[in-house]
Amino acid sequence: MKIIYPLFILSIFMMSCNNQENDKICPTALCAPPTQNLRLKITDKGLSNLIFNTGRLQQADLSIYSFRLKENISFNVDSTISTTRYISFKTSISDEFIIKVGTVLSDTLKVETKFLDKDCCGTLQITKLSFNNKVLPLTADNTIVWEKP
Repeated sequence: MKIIYPLFILSIFMMSCNNQENDKICPTALCAPPTQNLRLKITDKGLSNLIFNTGRLQQADLSIYSFRLKENISFNVDSTISTTRYISFKTSISDEFIIKVGTVLSDTLKVETKFLDKDCCGTLQITKLSFNNKVLPLTADNTIVWEKP
């Protein structure tokens, strides 16, 4: 019995060492949930930027409703490029958003994502975007141009 117990412990130790070689070596850091940033540019038919440039619309006139969260989500106005303003918001999972500007009828943005477990915390990748059931091409910065009548 005195020999079997140490051999048992030694075999468990050796088996765990073999498993660690195949696993990622990650520091004991707290990982935040992965998210993807979406940028929405709202234009008129002439593709001139509408949002907040005309004085007709204010930031309070825009709402983005998440079906997953069952509430309006927060967004920012990204104006890093002086001639263009984007609505910027984040998603951390596949979701469907109802976007409404002023009294104009609402539109639907569907975002499909997939989790990639390539590093210690993992990343989120957008796999499909559709706006009012029309599939949109994916861009590097997840920018969506929304043409309003």
